[in-house]
Amino acid sequence: MRWAPVSVLAVGAGPYTFASCDDCRRKVELSPQRSSWRCARCGHRGGSADLSHRFRLRLRVADGSGAAASATLFGPCLEALFGASADDFARALEALQ
Repeated sequence: MRWAPVSVLAVGAGPYTFASCDDCRRKVELSPQRSSWRCARCGHRGGSADLSHRFRLRLRVADGSGAAASATLFGPCLEALFGASADDFARALEALQ
């Protein structure tokens, strides 16, 4: 992988967090009542008490040549930007709804 400085052209619309599997970190399927979840990838299951969230931020970026591309950032590297863990951020958003 090669890193290059880029300029952010646009930030994608949310959601900025998603419910994720504790084992493989993929997005999970929530039950209609949000009381349980299941990972389609690895089959792991859990209840709402042990539901974890991850950050996901979609960006449109350009390098010095003007070439634009899409980029997606995941995980704890975004905690400083959002000022909270993904779990705390998701709980705060739920409380607002």
